[in-house]
Order: sequence, then structure tokens, then C-alpha cells
Amino acid sequence: MTDRIDRIDDNSCPIDKDLIATRYTEYVDLDIHSKYSIQSSLLSIDDIITHSIDNKLSFASFINDNALYGSIKFYAKCVEKDLKPIIGVQVNICESLARKDKNSSTLCLLPINLKGYQDLCKLITISYGAGFYYIPRIDFETLSQYSANLICLLSGRSNILTKSVLNNQL
Repeated sequence: MTDRIDRIDDNSCPIDKDLIATRYTEYVDLDIHSKYSIQSSLLSIDDIITHSIDNKLSFASFINDNALYGSIKFYAKCVEKDLKPIIGVQVNICESLARKDKNSSTLCLLPINLKGYQDLCKLITISYGAGFYYIPRIDFETLSQYSANLICLLSGRSNILTKSVLNNQL
């Protein structure tokens, strides 16, 4: 990163290069799935933590599909290794649980505190119960009830939620 920053001309860039070089040099991949994401990854918790330590990162992320399996074990191992854990879930979202269609998009939800983690547990439970239609899913209304302590990451313009935001429907 510092190589790219050094190429910035001091006269043309109002950004403090030293600030960027010292604050924003650590990259955290928020799309790391573990073996608990069935059919998505073979990585174990130890593999993820070892990767973070080997690359001198202060964070480790653990994002799985529609489940929080292994998240407590991951959290405990991160604390043991003096890493900051980032736990999240990639969930399927649809417009309405009442509509029985297979159309859904994915988004990533990250809890910001214990209450957020508990809300995420509730959302996952709902997705496998009331929301299940071929796949576990939640809808906008359900998400809005439990979103106060969550960070939502969207990917792509084709996502249902992204389209709703761009069309001022939310």
C-alpha cells in the first residue's frame, strides 16, 4: 500500500499520505468462510487464525452461510491469540416470507455487540423456521426488527436490498 501512496503527487492530493500509511495498512477479508459453511469452504478455525497471525493481522474474520456454528469457539481462540474477532453470517433475503418463490439475494450481517449477536441468532432461527422455503431466508420486515445492532454489507446492484435502497423504497 505504501508503494501506491508514495506515487501520489503532494501538490495534487489533499489527503495526508502519512495518515493513510499509518492507519489504513491492514486489510481484513470479510468473505472468509469456514468448514461450517457446508459446500463453501474447507478452512478450519485454526487455519483462519493461523493465516491472520502469519500475516501479522490484528483481526480475524469468520463469516458463514446461514449459521453461526463454531462462532463461540472462533471467538475464544481469537481472544486466546490476542486477535480481534469479526463474526458474521451471510443470509438470504427475500421481499416477503409470505410469497413462496425461490427469488432471494444474499447479504452479510455483522453484530456490533452482544445484543447484535443475539439478534443475529434470532434472525437465523427465523430463517430456518418461518422463512424456510427451499433455503433459509428472512425478509425486510424481519430484518428491520432486529437490525439496530447489526452492520449490513451489500454486494452488487442486483441484490434485492440494494435495488430497494437505490429506488428509495426503504
